[in-house]
Amino acid sequence: MPETPYNGDAFSRDLIARWGHLSDGLAYDEGLLHLQMGHLGVVCVTRPGSAKAILQFLGEVVSRPGAAAEIREAITDSFLDWGDLRVAGLARTVPPPLSSVIRG
Repeated sequence: MPETPYNGDAFSRDLIARWGHLSDGLAYDEGLLHLQMGHLGVVCVTRPGSAKAILQFLGEVVSRPGAAAEIREAITDSFLDWGDLRVAGLARTVPPPLSSVIRG
């Protein structure tokens, strides 16, 4: 059975449902994936207790066969870069699929 497509709108809604209580910007910028990635990056840095779950989720999304290319692009271009993750002490918690996307 083929994988169900996972588009940017569904991804955006999932971000809001999971972490909207930590950042009003996620809901304010619903559907604007690049802006939402910036908000999610701030959450990871300012709330390290939430970072592991966020990074795990993003790793699962980039590994998902049905994920739209726009999702990977938003993560690559607008989420934290590898240096930011290292400085924040989060680099060791990045799952391998997400690490390869962030590092390019």
